Amino acid sequence: MNLNVKIKFIPVILLFLSILLLSSTTMASNNTDTWNQFHKDVAHTGFSPGEAPDTGKLLWVSDPIWAIPSSSPVIAEGKVFVKCGVDQVNSMSTTPEELRIVTIDEYTGNIISSDEIGPVTPCWSSLCYDNGKIWYGRADALNGGPMVADGKVFDSDGESHHYYCTDAETEEELWNFTVTGVAIGTPAYYEGKVYLTSGPLFSSPGHVYCVNAENGDELWNQTLPYEAGGSPAVSEGVVYATTYDGNLYALDAEDGSILWSETVPSTDVSSTPAIAYGNVYISGGCPGISTIETYCFNATTHEMVWNTSAEDKIGGWTASVAVADGMIFVGKYAEDDYFGYAGTYALDAYTGDVVWSYPSGGASPAISDGILFTIGADGRVYAFTDPEELYFEPQEAVFSDIGSVESLNLYLDQAPAGLAGYKLNLSISDPSVARITGVEFPSWSGVNNSSSLPADSVQIGAVDLTEKINAGDSDVFLGTVTVESLASGEANLTVSVDRLDDDSENTISVTVREAKLTVENSDNPIVSILPAESTLSSGESQVFEIRADKFPDGLSGYDFNLTLENPAVGNFTDVEYPSWVGLSENSSMPNTSIKVKAVDTTDVVKAGDENVLLASATFVAETPGESEISLTFNRLDDDPGSNINAVTEASSVKVQGSSTLPVANFTATPTSGDSPLTVQFTDESAGSPTAWAWDFDSDGNVDSTEQNPGHTYSDAGSYTVNLTVTNEDGSDSELKTDYITVSESSTPVEPVAAFTADVTNGTVPLTVNFTDKSTESPTSWAWDFDNDGSIDSTEQNPSYTYTSAGTYTVNLTVANAEGNDSEVKTDYITASESSTPTEPVAAFNADVTNGTVPLTVNFTDQSTGTPTSWAWDFDNDGSIDSTEQNPSYTYTAEGNYTVNLTVSSAAGGDSEVKAEYITVTDSSTTPEDRPDLIVSSIIPPSGITANTSCNIGATISNTGESDAGAFNATLSVNGEVVDTSTVSGIGSGSSANVNFSWKPVAAGYYSVKVSADAEDAIDESDETNNELEDCIKVEEASSGSQNGSSSVSLNVTIVPVISLEVSPSALDFGELYPGKTSELQYLTLKNRGSCDVNVTAVVCDSSDGDSLFSQGLLLDSQLWNNYWKVVGGDSQENTSVVLKVPADYAGSGNKKGTITFWAEAAE
Repeated sequence: MNLNVKIKFIPVILLFLSILLLSSTTMASNNTDTWNQFHKDVAHTGFSPGEAPDTGKLLWVSDPIWAIPSSSPVIAEGKVFVKCGVDQVNSMSTTPEELRIVTIDEYTGNIISSDEIGPVTPCWSSLCYDNGKIWYGRADALNGGPMVADGKVFDSDGESHHYYCTDAETEEELWNFTVTGVAIGTPAYYEGKVYLTSGPLFSSPGHVYCVNAENGDELWNQTLPYEAGGSPAVSEGVVYATTYDGNLYALDAEDGSILWSETVPSTDVSSTPAIAYGNVYISGGCPGISTIETYCFNATTHEMVWNTSAEDKIGGWTASVAVADGMIFVGKYAEDDYFGYAGTYALDAYTGDVVWSYPSGGASPAISDGILFTIGADGRVYAFTDPEELYFEPQEAVFSDIGSVESLNLYLDQAPAGLAGYKLNLSISDPSVARITGVEFPSWSGVNNSSSLPADSVQIGAVDLTEKINAGDSDVFLGTVTVESLASGEANLTVSVDRLDDDSENTISVTVREAKLTVENSDNPIVSILPAESTLSSGESQVFEIRADKFPDGLSGYDFNLTLENPAVGNFTDVEYPSWVGLSENSSMPNTSIKVKAVDTTDVVKAGDENVLLASATFVAETPGESEISLTFNRLDDDPGSNINAVTEASSVKVQGSSTLPVANFTATPTSGDSPLTVQFTDESAGSPTAWAWDFDSDGNVDSTEQNPGHTYSDAGSYTVNLTVTNEDGSDSELKTDYITVSESSTPVEPVAAFTADVTNGTVPLTVNFTDKSTESPTSWAWDFDNDGSIDSTEQNPSYTYTSAGTYTVNLTVANAEGNDSEVKTDYITASESSTPTEPVAAFNADVTNGTVPLTVNFTDQSTGTPTSWAWDFDNDGSIDSTEQNPSYTYTAEGNYTVNLTVSSAAGGDSEVKAEYITVTDSSTTPEDRPDLIVSSIIPPSGITANTSCNIGATISNTGESDAGAFNATLSVNGEVVDTSTVSGIGSGSSANVNFSWKPVAAGYYSVKVSADAEDAIDESDETNNELEDCIKVEEASSGSQNGSSSVSLNVTIVPVISLEVSPSALDFGELYPGKTSELQYLTLKNRGSCDVNVTAVVCDSSDGDSLFSQGLLLDSQLWNNYWKVVGGDSQENTSVVLKVPADYAGSGNKKGTITFWAEAAE
């Protein structure tokens, strides 16, 4: 029997919180990654530009707080705000009930406060956060909840037919608007207008209204054939709305005209559309009434891009989709529940394929700070996030020579719940290449240590005693690692985790990004063709030298080929050799490829010589064109006669026709004056240039490409000007030193903002270097790279990396003592998704993996990397059985089948093979005719001692009606598998003995479990009785004995006459604190045998070094070791169970243990 309890300490903290006005610091409203009202923003787009979880990893699950099913959380200030019942509520109730607002820590899931708000209708409406206030709408309204925009609160009274506008600061009503039918949606705001929906409940017609946000005047209304059941969403001048009869409408935001409409199979749709990536996403359907699906439409062509399968039942009539990071997030209804959800799904936003799923949560998800939040039918809030990452900077260290050192910094990318400390192992994959010579710890580490250095593997540890690492910190510095190179080659620096805890002592799950170490071999000579580039006119010649930078072991001779890759441009006409060459030979010339040989007969080139000339080849240009000149060694030997592995560097030649090179020249007016000084430059170059490159301050940057530009010098000084002119024949430059003299202005003036960027478009991540071009001597700079109102940099010439696709407006504000000025460049930067194709990675699963013939299996492709073709081999016979993406296949013969999927795209291909993945049995075999494996007994040896290997035996019996084939059995100790044994098979009615090896590391009680058919390879009549648990004691190892021993394992199977069953099989004591006693629970002991039995118990702690259960578990109000009970034959007795936590108990976190009940025949 398993035991579980969570021990928690309560810090003494006083919280002061009002329902509408929060006491904490207000969060800035320009953070585009927040989700502070329904469906993300005032326009209800449902799209978050930040990251979202790529896996279904739970960050936390709240306590049962009776969160309203179908509502959505809102997130702000590092907190999650949820509308909840005081107790379990009726989600379908249309009358007010006692509700509350529960505030939860965003990163830990701990409840911060719970504040009752009185009787409120428990409908699907969500909360709204703005400027330190939480708005929850009108008490008796059946609607979608409030929305705050431009300092105003917009909400409705539902069946009373009104929408209201209220001043968010004074809470004074500004106007109200009457609609036909129920005012049911959450208003949407777009460009000074408010969009409203209405209609009679589940009837016709419906309406969409557009009103002036300032005064409530109607601008237009559009009648729809049926009730507009959800809230509107607005994007790029289009209003999207759904109707309950299963239609999606796109309306012109200016006049309300219908641009297009589409009908979906789900006839019950009241979800709010989400708009992202040029698509519109909705879901619909109601359990037992209509088809439940989620849909994606192209927002321009309104063609359906994809939809989920009706069999999967993903979505629902109240399920509003959230979109982020290339995925959409939506729920799956709980069984026979019109409002609650019991499944969270992440789908590929472009294909609809399932990325991940989790069997809880799902109601209208919200996304903030890379975390997904959603409510389940069980009244809990679920938070999902990606694992954190340990990584090195730089990602690659290149060592220029053996014995050189490089430093790499180790970081943790996110610490959502802070960082208490770490114990990590650093290692180098190839110790012959490099070693670790030093570790420097961060300043926040109050205690730190490392194992001895230098070494190829080192353990480091640090503790944050003063809690300098806060919850939510990113790119947390963990230390600097110094590495020394030992030999040329490549290796990886990696890290493994022994312990990495947050401030609550919970383990932080991480992935690791290794660093690459490259040690270059500086002993290899580099042989170059010089010059590396050459431009010639037809008829001109060029002598190319072939030189080696060094010969560490001298040179005895060489044999190489010199080749023009484009033979049309000219010929080699001559080869000359240096004086050290004793013997030489070369191909006949002129030629486009020549063979050159030479021998150093007098040993002139010595070991260590540098810059050695090997030969000189004359090239004559003939026909215009370009060609590379390549060098290939057939042989290159040092003085001892060994081959020299040289690195060769090619050259290139450009041949042009008869040319007229340009000659650069220019003048300027004026050439001196006070700042700001505007100068007009005039090009006076000869030779008909076609391009101009002006550098007005000779800083190496091109400032203008106009022929006759003007330029304003804002700072005093002397300026050198450089003009480079180019035509098809070449280029020329004119440099005029100290040509422009600018003096300080006697009259100070306000600055004039101006700037440029080196790139204005590209794929993400897009790094842009901005250059300040402002005049009038500004003294401060404020850059807003996405025009969101936040200052992103105060440098004069900053760099910024755009990580999300989109079009960005850039704003620069400059200032000096006289004033300030701004320049705004609208849609200046365009960042697009990367188009670099990646190779696909094959992956798949199946809905069933075993059954009887004929067995139909539905296979689902889960490959990544966007494959374009699929090849399935369902029995691994080498033949392609299907090319569909998600095929079905029927197995008509019994057997174990290996399945192979190969996927391909333009970037490459990949395969996944699952051996014996499908097991098919004879259909004539009923469940009663199948084998049934049970673990009859566990046989530990006597006198088990710590740090000594022992064999633990077990008997596995087949009590079924047919033989069992081969399978694996496992031994688990304290919940972890320590050994596996393969059983070749057991006949019906027979048994097999298996042995496992285990070496306990410490004395104490251990919970051991033997599992038959651990991998579920055998199709059994009963799959629930394959395990048997026991509790064994390990003694301290004896010391000083000189006696030897030898043991013989004995085994016998006794048909039991005693059968004791205990239920339930697990107890959970919830959360307890030191000094607290759990609530009373009961166990039922059933004696299935015919004789009376005496029952005793043994309690073991599964947590290492812990004795919570063994010291505090009471059975029938007494400590477990005093427990004794008689249970009559064929009868049952109850036993009470209580866990008492000692007042001085110092542990915390989840604790586990086991109770083993022993029954012996009563005398």
